Amino acid sequence: MNFFEQIESNFKEYREKTIINFDGEEKSFGDFENMSNSLASWIISKYGDDKSPVIVFGHKENEMIPAFLACSKSGHPYIPVETTLPHERIEDIVENSEAKLIINVSETDIHINTVDVLKRDNLLGIFEEYSGKIPDKKYLVSGDETYYMLYTSGSTGKPKGVKVTFNNLDSFIKWGVELAEITEKDVILNQISYSFDVSVMSYYFALYKGASLITVDKRMVYDFKMLLKKKKKSGITVWNS
Repeated sequence: MNFFEQIESNFKEYREKTIINFDGEEKSFGDFENMSNSLASWIISKYGDDKSPVIVFGHKENEMIPAFLACSKSGHPYIPVETTLPHERIEDIVENSEAKLIINVSETDIHINTVDVLKRDNLLGIFEEYSGKIPDKKYLVSGDETYYMLYTSGSTGKPKGVKVTFNNLDSFIKWGVELAEITEKDVILNQISYSFDVSVMSYYFALYKGASLITVDKRMVYDFKMLLKKKKKSGITVWNS
């Protein structure tokens, strides 16, 4: 069973269990399944068999990971882009990747003439409008197809994209969860920016093993009093940084 099949199985087995908690707002495994299915169905209805990359723009919002999964379910590599990235860098990423869609899960406005932008309000509407719809599995990214792309900051020139395939990620997850002995009882710190590759250790390990995520954003990282209080109350058992 590959990692995505295991995640789909966990959506059923742990349906009512909290997968993520950010600033007191919780989402369950069932919520993640519903949101990713709804958004994937909308993407397919709009873009069909097109497989161009999709930029997911945000920080640590609970909708980020379901947006990643929706891209995968609709046949598109996803590109995580932080809200703090300069606008010209985002334009460079759009141009280089030839992305046609930006999914903005944040409250930060972004406008680029050459690409469609799905705003947060419209995204939340799609979750409701397409609720209950299930995307055809024929669209799912698989094998040696690019599963996600990460871009360098571009501080020494144009941002450079790195492609990670479905098989790459499958091998990494299965190696990592065994190495770290992750179980469904674990609570994993979700602190590293999604635009950094090591972040997949938190959210994909949790999705794969039925564990939970406690999200810490930049605001908390820079406020040690808040960070330590959060850590004390969270019950975190796994920390990667």
